Amino acid sequence: MDAICLAAYPRQAVAAHGVYRGGDRGEITQGEPMKTRLPRSAPQRVVTAADVETTAGKKIIGARLHVKAGKIAEFIATAQPLIAASRAERGCLGYTLLQDPFDKTAFFFFEEWRTQQAIDEHFATPHFKAFGAQLKGLLAGTPVITIYSCADEGKAVG
Repeated sequence: MDAICLAAYPRQAVAAHGVYRGGDRGEITQGEPMKTRLPRSAPQRVVTAADVETTAGKKIIGARLHVKAGKIAEFIATAQPLIAASRAERGCLGYTLLQDPFDKTAFFFFEEWRTQQAIDEHFATPHFKAFGAQLKGLLAGTPVITIYSCADEGKAVG
């Protein structure tokens, strides 16, 4: 697959957080494959969580979420310990929280992980589980989490 990144909702994230929506990808639940859009030159295919788990290479997680208007400061304060603890994890290459400058309630976590195993270990940490529990009452809607697997970063897509 060269450097084409696969997008899928892994079983761990779905089990931990429920159903996710991915733009025009529709809903997906645990174990259900999803269709992902690849470049026009690439054939369309169904990508499953198993593809992500078995593909070697660095993993990128993008998590979009909207916070209730009156809860922005509380959300940021709640996220800070998660970010610090996650950055200290063995398999973490980067963990950043971004806020949309035009919609202050829109946030995006951008995470880089060495392997799928590192992500699995992250999902099992006390700080990740505590953060998930603390989100109740802070969010306006369901988060959208996508994991990309870059099997070969040395080759250009195109």
